Amino acid sequence: MESIKVLLVGQPNSGKSSLLNALAGAKAIVSNYPGTTVEVTKAHTLLERIEVEIIDTPGIYSLSDATLEEKVTKEHILERDYDLVVNLVDATSLERGFYLTLQLRETGIPLVVALNFVEDARRKGVVTNINKLSDALGAPVITINPLTGHGLKALSLIISETDKLQTEIKPLIIQYDDHIEEALKEIYSNLPASMKVYRRFAALRALEGDEEFNSLLTDSIDKLLPEEVKQYHPDLSGDIMLTRYGCASSFCKQCVKLTSIRELKEPLSERLDRVLMNQHYGWILCLSTIIAIFYIMLVLGGFLQDKSVEAAEAMVAWIIKNWSLTGVAADVLGNALSGAASGVGIALAYVLIFYIFLSLLEDTGLLSRIVLSFSRFLAKLDLPGNAVVPMMLNFGCTVPAISATRILRTRAERLRATATFVGIPCSSRTAIIMGLVASYAGVNYAIATYVIAIVSGLFFSKISGLFVKVEPSPFLLELPPYRRPLLHNVAVKSWIRMQDFVKVVIPLLIFGGVVYSLMEYVGLVDFLIQPLTPLGLWLRLPPEAVLPLIYGYLQKDLTISMLFTVLGTTDISSYLSSTQIFIFGLQASIQFPCIIASSMVWKEFGWKVAVYLTFSGFLYGILVTGLISNFIAVLGF
Repeated sequence: MESIKVLLVGQPNSGKSSLLNALAGAKAIVSNYPGTTVEVTKAHTLLERIEVEIIDTPGIYSLSDATLEEKVTKEHILERDYDLVVNLVDATSLERGFYLTLQLRETGIPLVVALNFVEDARRKGVVTNINKLSDALGAPVITINPLTGHGLKALSLIISETDKLQTEIKPLIIQYDDHIEEALKEIYSNLPASMKVYRRFAALRALEGDEEFNSLLTDSIDKLLPEEVKQYHPDLSGDIMLTRYGCASSFCKQCVKLTSIRELKEPLSERLDRVLMNQHYGWILCLSTIIAIFYIMLVLGGFLQDKSVEAAEAMVAWIIKNWSLTGVAADVLGNALSGAASGVGIALAYVLIFYIFLSLLEDTGLLSRIVLSFSRFLAKLDLPGNAVVPMMLNFGCTVPAISATRILRTRAERLRATATFVGIPCSSRTAIIMGLVASYAGVNYAIATYVIAIVSGLFFSKISGLFVKVEPSPFLLELPPYRRPLLHNVAVKSWIRMQDFVKVVIPLLIFGGVVYSLMEYVGLVDFLIQPLTPLGLWLRLPPEAVLPLIYGYLQKDLTISMLFTVLGTTDISSYLSSTQIFIFGLQASIQFPCIIASSMVWKEFGWKVAVYLTFSGFLYGILVTGLISNFIAVLGF
């Protein structure tokens, strides 16, 4: 066998991503599963001198079609385009995790079970007899800890011996009651002889109502089922599920020993949850955590952005000078490199810092608590609780935030969450608010800009709900235990997440700079902007101030520098009043941020949604900002 393909399968928070990072490092590539928005992470590495491709499938609780993640993972497994499945199970909740394990064993696929968080289980008095469990499951069982490296050598050796496992591991047969077994025989005989999966498992899935397997039957399942089975098992799927859970419980009784532990006081985790999850003041603590993170991000990010952009601009000037470029060539190259410089500045200054904090929140278990705290508020806006994750990410950059909406359940939920980005300021819009409004109009104007922009974004999402209906659904969220994060794991996860930004956004920034230079060279800029000058009257801004607002759609980061250029001065307060600076910053903030973000919407949702959000967001911003501007004028400020 020249190479081996391994699937990582397990429940959410079972440690699959940590295991992938431990085995392959930062070599992972994140991509969409074909035809879906569900992310699948792949990596190639050498284990025991053998080339191994590792695929981290979405976290699931069972092989069903209840969610898109379950459909994708089930399809991965049933395609049989792999050599081995590594099933990660949380040792602190074995009985719950074994349900998926039993389903995997019923398929007959080559499988190794990796117990994670064994140390946590022992601290809770849960000790697992690995040998007994391996005998009961009929598959190898090992203990691992991706953070410390424990068990990785043993897992690598098992993976290298996949050929042996493929011949040794046979399907696990769970004995159901006589009526279900009778139904299985009937369904079994009506399935095609040539199947990629074990036919008994296929028959079970058909009995559980899986449409994919029902379509393979020669007749409808209602006609094939004996009447006696229908009589004694009106809920056939539920009865099969209960039998599996009973089997999982039996395995735990055989293989797990509970030792007595003496708790002198209430565990710290429970005390923290009682505070953070308090419905009266817990959200204040969570909000304070987010504010603290963004304060650090803005201070540290602002410093890094200034230094990185300054260095990049010095490099641009050196290239133009030493290459002796003049005229349009110098403008095109200068703008292209400036676009790349601003991209590097954003990536280093804001996006990477935000991803580091996001990974820290995830690995410590705080992120789930924050999401749950805000779920009540978001429910009033018809948004699911986990929409707070892409909304938080949007404070860093809208592009990865759009990708992050993939964690939401339906396309309608994703669209509604993306609509909020019209007003929630990204780092570039924050730079406008801080660098222009706060500096030249005052901190009070900056705070007002921020608050109005966020409220406007949420209201725009609510308006979008008139056209994009979101079906209410119960919000279920598993709260992982608090854990100490491993800095190496945090760094690897942050880099993997930022790859899409580096590969997609920076090239688009360069392209935007080149396009603007060519438009300016042929005189197309003035031609396009001139019909829009009446906006200045509505917004009560000088007509030339409209140009930076339009140009900011190409590269939001250059809005301030373009304003300096068109006004011919860096002393903005001598040309615009404080109110006008406030209105300019507000209009720059309430709109879909930039062409790169619109391109990402096009990629994720199609061109119609991209056009809708771009133009309706811009018009919405003009309406809101114009009304505020004229209201202020009426009051005489």
